[in-house]
Amino acid sequence: MEFVLIGRGERVAPRLRQVTEHKLGRLERIEPRITRLEVEVIAEKNPRRGGIHRVEAVAAAPRKSYRAHAEAKDVESALDVVVERLERQIRDHHERRLASRNAGAGRVKSGPAARRDRRAKGQERGVTDKAETGKAETGIADTGTGDTGSEKLRVLVCDDHALFRRGLKMVLDEEPDLELVGEASDGAEVVVRAQELMPDVILMDVRMPKRSGIEAAGEIKDSLPHVKILMLTISDDEADLYEAIKAGASGYLLKEIPIEEIADAIRSVWAGQSRISPSMASKLLTEFAAMSRSSDQKPQMPAPKLTDREMEVLRLVAQGLNNRDIAGKLFISENTVKNHIRNILEKLHLHSRMEAVVYAVREKMIEIT
Repeated sequence: MEFVLIGRGERVAPRLRQVTEHKLGRLERIEPRITRLEVEVIAEKNPRRGGIHRVEAVAAAPRKSYRAHAEAKDVESALDVVVERLERQIRDHHERRLASRNAGAGRVKSGPAARRDRRAKGQERGVTDKAETGKAETGIADTGTGDTGSEKLRVLVCDDHALFRRGLKMVLDEEPDLELVGEASDGAEVVVRAQELMPDVILMDVRMPKRSGIEAAGEIKDSLPHVKILMLTISDDEADLYEAIKAGASGYLLKEIPIEEIADAIRSVWAGQSRISPSMASKLLTEFAAMSRSSDQKPQMPAPKLTDREMEVLRLVAQGLNNRDIAGKLFISENTVKNHIRNILEKLHLHSRMEAVVYAVREKMIEIT
């Protein structure tokens, strides 16, 4: 299980990490399919609420995410409340699934329902259900049609063109593992809808009335850091691309891409990957190179110090390598690569690999030629 701890206005000391891992480790006992735990500890900067700490946590399992937050005078008290809320959500979810299965007992079933029955009977005979053990799963992005009762990725769409939203709805309705939970027509509305609907992924246009998608993305990532944001736009302006990445977007796609590829892009960003249209990726590299060569930067605070190995990993990330390729080049395991990337993000107080590369180039920690 991957564990990520981020501090915002709060230093992530070793003891804080140890306490957090210990407290949230309880969740794995009641939901062993959890693959990732992401926790953000926020120190309240408002002087009127001084001394308050907010903890936000997301526990991700295949096709299901559990989220909770709490505020308290100290971090440990807030963590206790978060763990209790997550435990309650997990138990409630298991009870609902059990009730659903019991309610369906005795019905004549065909298709996916019949396959579920056969798997259940196989378990009674001692045959392992691969979907439950995770051996047959490819992750949250599994597109199999075997179990229609599985949890789906919750998607929120924000675009000021109703016709385009309707087209996206038609595409998403055809995907068994994706669910369109809501729509918004501008940047102001999507911020409100995100709080109400708690989506997993948001598809967002850049240029919209009332408020831009980039401004909305920044606010959403501040309040809901677990949400993945995929910009889908006609804007090929590199300034928009750069600002979107700074705002926390996990991808930037132009609307010229085949619409059927959008579903795969949603799954990719939810799985932790970054998606950028090829034409925009070349502009991004050009911008990185220009930033790296620039000598008229204003003096800034020294960048946090990374270890030699972390710098090696960061350089390979900047070259576009995935975790497996990085592991092969450095002769280390993929889990070790994940740990290095997690440490890099924590030290730089960032949320994504793209943000880390942008930051490293801007601070002249690495060069891209």
